Amino acid sequence: MNSSGTGLYSDVASFWTGDQIVGVEQLSPTPAGFVLTQNYPNPFNPTTTINYNLAVASRVSLKVYDSAGREVATLVDREQDAGGYRVEFKGDNLGSGVYFYRLQARQTDGGQAGTFQDVKGMVLMK
Repeated sequence: MNSSGTGLYSDVASFWTGDQIVGVEQLSPTPAGFVLTQNYPNPFNPTTTINYNLAVASRVSLKVYDSAGREVATLVDREQDAGGYRVEFKGDNLGSGVYFYRLQARQTDGGQAGTFQDVKGMVLMK
C-alpha cells in the first residue's frame, strides 16, 4: 500500500508499513556489482539507513537479527530490479544492543551472477 493505492505492483518506490521500515528507495539504475554498505549512523537511536546495490534483477531478502541469531525484522523480501536501494530501519521497539543485518540476493533470470550474501553489524543505543 502506498499513496497511489493498493496493489501487487506500483510505480512508487517508497512505502510505509507503520512498523520498523520507514521506506525503501531506489537510488541508481544499474550498479557495477552487488554491495551491502555499513548502516549509518552507527550506533543509532532509533533510526538507521542501510544501502545496497544489485547488479542484476534479484530475489532480495534483507533481515535483521539479534546477537543470539533470532530474526527480529524482515526489511525486504521480494524481487527487485538492478539498482541501488536505501532502507530506513526503526529500532524503537528493540532493546539496546548489537544487531546484524543480512542481505541475500538470488539472480532471477538464470544468468551468471548467481547468489550474493553479506552480513554487517550495527549497534542500537537508547
